[in-house]
Amino acid sequence: MAYLAGKGFRYDIFFSYAHIDDEGQGEEKWITIFTRKLKTTLEKLIGKTIDVWIDENNLRGNHAYDDEIHEKINQSAVFVLCTSNSYNNSFYCKQEFDWFSTNAQGSSLGLKVKNMFRVSNILLYDVPLADWAQVIGRSAGYTAFEKLTSTSMGKPLDVTSKEFNIIVQRVAEDIKDLLFTIGESGSKKKVFFANVSKTLIDSKKRVINEISNQNTDIQIISDVPPPEDEDEHETKIKQILNDACLSVHLLNDLPGRDISGKLDTYLQRQTELALSSSIPQLIWVPKTLNLIPDEVENNHHLIFLKKIDNGEYSKKNISYIKGNESDLTREIQNKLKEVLTEKAPADSVKAENKELTLLLETHQKDYSTTFPMVDILINNKITPEINCEADNQGTGLTRLEDKMSKVNSFLTIIGNAPQTSISRLDACIQLMLKYEMKVQAIYLAPKLNDRLNEEMKRKISIYKRFNFQILDDSRNSEFNPETFNSFVQTIAGIKESL
Repeated sequence: MAYLAGKGFRYDIFFSYAHIDDEGQGEEKWITIFTRKLKTTLEKLIGKTIDVWIDENNLRGNHAYDDEIHEKINQSAVFVLCTSNSYNNSFYCKQEFDWFSTNAQGSSLGLKVKNMFRVSNILLYDVPLADWAQVIGRSAGYTAFEKLTSTSMGKPLDVTSKEFNIIVQRVAEDIKDLLFTIGESGSKKKVFFANVSKTLIDSKKRVINEISNQNTDIQIISDVPPPEDEDEHETKIKQILNDACLSVHLLNDLPGRDISGKLDTYLQRQTELALSSSIPQLIWVPKTLNLIPDEVENNHHLIFLKKIDNGEYSKKNISYIKGNESDLTREIQNKLKEVLTEKAPADSVKAENKELTLLLETHQKDYSTTFPMVDILINNKITPEINCEADNQGTGLTRLEDKMSKVNSFLTIIGNAPQTSISRLDACIQLMLKYEMKVQAIYLAPKLNDRLNEEMKRKISIYKRFNFQILDDSRNSEFNPETFNSFVQTIAGIKESL
């Protein structure tokens, strides 16, 4: 059964690839090995079984099987694809991604969950970005190839190599975070954009696009086709407003499309229905609009606008704005932030957590140290949360803060990338103070002493002022479990205080 079965998914991962790329290495095939190792690694990280679907029998090409694959894609939470020229040139591969993308975008979950794309792109060859971006968009890719020469396409990593295992681990870590986030997510907050007059259609489209890009955790409902029947229209809009957290109404001198047989127009009626509801509204009119017959020729619309302008609909959760079109996105964004802040618990309040949890801040070059720690933590019934940063991944503070808000202990590993790790630790200090970690430590990895300069040593000594424990293996040649076990016992000692 899928890990996310409770969220309505039959499969956690759908694997998409060109069959020609599943070339053999010894007795087994590259993609077969990658898929198996990814599944095994994920299950170790999550602690539960996951369900992966992969077409091992080349079912494509038969109409009945196409329908079956389409159905399986729609039942999958995450889409993993192996990019190559063969993939980009395959009608079936591109169709699979289109099916997943279309279904995901039309779902309440969306194609992105928070800041995470539900697609993992495994680069089997050095395919130019412009080529694979045409197929799947500018999704980040995992480099799973080695270059033979500076101008070659390269070849998939040797499945027995250390680099292969590192890529599997990186993909597994990111998919684990994505599956956890999907598992914890509810339906997206909905924002309703009401009908507008024909001269505001382009502005409305622009604003919706900008708001969507800035807020991946909301769903925008717009362009509701108005039923010809007035009662059906009202029922439809009331249902939408009942589910929405905000309604947005862009008005100007034109009244919009008439409701058959009525003086009211659809945009007017949608505004009135929103004003009579309990949800917050933002109503915008151009700053330059004068409410006089010479500028608003439709008298019924003029009366409607004057009622709004005079505050006849005034209540606490209405924002009535006279402004410039260029400021529309900013005004709506501010209102949305206000609404979501009112409905959500304060960010600084940490959810109650009665379990022992530890965030391991590490680097992909330090996996050989990280995973023995994970085994010790699990054996001591402490849930590990891993945050891994590679040199080229930037600070990723949004992701880090999200993880830190869910744990009660913190450990950073300073090892094979000391400068990066120490820079990251600087960024972590404020977050640790914000979330009031019960226990926090710095682990100095084996053979580190030779890689530390005086400035690094000075900074590490400063961290002691922030109540960090220093776990020092730096003069040892390998990981010493006893060094880490003392810290584990400290974590176990906070159980009663949770």
